Order: sequence, then C-alpha cells, then structure tokens
Amino acid sequence: MAACLLPGATIWLPGKSAVESFLQVTGPQYVLGSESNPLDNLSVLKTPERLWGAVNKINNVAPAVNLVLVLGDFVHDAYWTLDYEELKHGPVNAYHVTSGIMERLNASYMVAYGNHDFEVVCKKKHSVRQKLTIKLYEHFFNASPYSCRDLPSGWKVLVLNSMLGRTWRAGDRECNTRLSSYGHRQLKWAADQLKEGKPTVVVMHHPLPTSLMDEEPDLKYPDIVTLLSSFDNVKLVLTGHYHKGVDWEDLYPFPALTLPALRYTDDNFFLLDLKSDGSYSMPDWDKNKGGSRCSQSYAYLPSGGAKLLEARPPTAGDCGIPLGEDTFRYQLPPIESREDIPLDFNPELSCSFTLSMQATNAAFAAEGLDLTRFIEDCAPYARGAPIFYRGDGACPAAPTKEEEGQAAVESAAADARLEIQKGVLSWLRGRELQY
Repeated sequence: MAACLLPGATIWLPGKSAVESFLQVTGPQYVLGSESNPLDNLSVLKTPERLWGAVNKINNVAPAVNLVLVLGDFVHDAYWTLDYEELKHGPVNAYHVTSGIMERLNASYMVAYGNHDFEVVCKKKHSVRQKLTIKLYEHFFNASPYSCRDLPSGWKVLVLNSMLGRTWRAGDRECNTRLSSYGHRQLKWAADQLKEGKPTVVVMHHPLPTSLMDEEPDLKYPDIVTLLSSFDNVKLVLTGHYHKGVDWEDLYPFPALTLPALRYTDDNFFLLDLKSDGSYSMPDWDKNKGGSRCSQSYAYLPSGGAKLLEARPPTAGDCGIPLGEDTFRYQLPPIESREDIPLDFNPELSCSFTLSMQATNAAFAAEGLDLTRFIEDCAPYARGAPIFYRGDGACPAAPTKEEEGQAAVESAAADARLEIQKGVLSWLRGRELQY
C-alpha cells in the first residue's frame, strides 16, 4: 500500500499538532447583513484579525507545533469573479488574505474543504465554482480535495472532503447541501488508507450526523459512518461547521469532536498530541465550555500542559449571550419593545429555544402582533433557522414556484436517506432533553 504523501511536504519531527476550526475570511464583495444574525455579521468581518491572532499564538506554543489541521471554510463569499486568472492575480481577495496570513505560520498545515469554499447551489445544472475552488485551493494552500499524511510517530492523518458525493452535485436530483456525502472514489480510497492499520485521526468539515447513509451501496463500506465504524484504528474524528464545540460522546465507536469556529475568538484552536504508542491527548479541550462558540484563553507550558488565563473583556462580534454553560442561569432584562432585546442575544444551545421565545413573544406583544399567526404564516418559508424577530411583522420572502418545485424534488430524493438516520436523530433529541 502506497504511503500517503502530499506534494511539497516537509520532514516531520515528533511533537504537537494544532487544530483550527473553520474561519470564513470574507471576499471584497461581501455585503454586511447577509449572514443569519447580527452576531454572525460582526464576527465574520473579524475573521482575518482572529486568524492572525491564532497564528501568533500557535507559533508561540512550546514545544513547537509541527502540523496544523484546518477544518474547512477558509473563505466566505470569495468569488467576485469566476475567472481563475483574475482570482489568482487580480485585486486582493479572501484567498490572498488567508494564504498571506497562513504563510506566517511556523508549521505546515493541511486543510479540509468547507461548504463556504465550494458554494454549490443545487438548482444550477453546472457547478463551475466547485472545480474553481479545487484549482484555487491547490494554488493558494497546496490542498488537494482530499489527502493524507503519515507521521513519524506512526500516526496517519486523513483529511476528507464531505462534499464530493451526490448531495453536492449541482443539478443532480439528489442534490441537498444540508447532507454531506463523499463519493465512490473517495470512500474506496479512504478504506485503502485505513486498511494499513495505523492509528488514524480523521478530519472533515461536516459533523458525522449530517452524513448521507448508504450513499454507495455497491461498496463494502457504503458511507462514511459505516466506513469509520468498521476500523478500530480510527482513534479520533474532528469536524467543524456547527460554529460551536460538541463532544459526540458515545454516538460512535470512536471519539468524535466538533470544534468551535475561529471567527468568534482567536482562542478557538486546540492542541493534539499524537503519541508513538497510538494514544493521544488534547490538554486544552476543556477550555471550550458548555458547547459554546467561544473558548477560554490558555497558556501552553513547555511540559506539555496548559493553564487557564484571566478572561479578556468581550468585544463586538464575540460569542453572544448567553454562553452555553450560562444558558440556564441567564435572566433576560425587562423587555417592553423589540429595541430592548440585546443585540448580542443569541442563545448557544438548541434546547434554549425557550429563552429566545421569551424575547420574541415580548417583541410581538409590544407591537400588538400575534406571534402564533406569524409562525403559522411564516414558518413554511424559514430556512431551517430559529426565528429571532426584530420588527415590522413581515415574513421572509416567499419562495417562487420554481423554487418550490426544486425543493420538492430535493426533499423527495432525500427522504429515504433521512429515514436511515432516525437512530442518530433520536440520540440528538435525547441529548437536548438532558440539558
């Protein structure tokens, strides 16, 4: 079996790796207000300074970090043109900024592709941007669509692409970008790598609960969950995408962690020590508390440990309130109108919907509006996000007939696959009820 090599790879010395979650450095055409809420609008614009801060912190870890794993979404709205040469040589854009900062990193890095990198739109028959992204990633970051690396400690790192299967093929009847999928060739390649038996850490952008099940039924391992669950040398799976930290605990036969996004704070990176005996440690995982978007500041010690530093004052575009660990101690201020809702009010946990409903109810009552009627009228047009009402009583724009037809096709094609995931969804519901 051929060892995995990355073009231009350097010789590795034993030592620590660092893991960064997704970044989303914006392109020059990004319009403020196009994210989902005020917190995200502010945070995404601060990504370059937070990436720069994380690079500086990683460079100062002792003993030195020798490999950085990036979990996707390096860029956001990066395509002011679809011409490769213009993006490569033209005016400064998100690719230039991101690669320029990463050049200051004192370690090499491997990158997983994220959904904001590909920007696939299902209803388009041809996905120009997916091919363009691969070309740009190879140029700016030396990153193939998926790759692996053998480390001197005996470990293997697999960096997979969760958007190469049918759910990410624009124009395909089964295109549904809420589901991750890997494709026949990549699944077969990953199986061959795992058959080598080396202790392996697997990196991809989308968390495993988003995965399309049984996507390639002719393969021995027809989907990513089946594949990874079939090899006991899979020691750890790391993902991004959800903006906050999640420990999936006993859902899979291997540890699986979702990391919080670096866009909220330059402390959202974590050390991973891959030991020659096949074990590993993450001395700073506890700095992410309660499934939060933010992490505490740690100092990294030459002995390999880490210690908590004094908390920094919050700044605009940080994590929002309340943080995950504070959700059920948090008291909303008196709300007599929608203007009284704190701009950074954005509860962390999905099971904290009760908190957001308190604010929403108060805002509707202050305007003499009927919340129940609004939900009945508007909920069918929601794009999968909770309603955080901020005025004027208007629904989101209703979809056109063409969009409704396309949505029906996508929904029907995905329904059968989603049925297979009922066990995973039941587990998630159970976790929510325990908070």
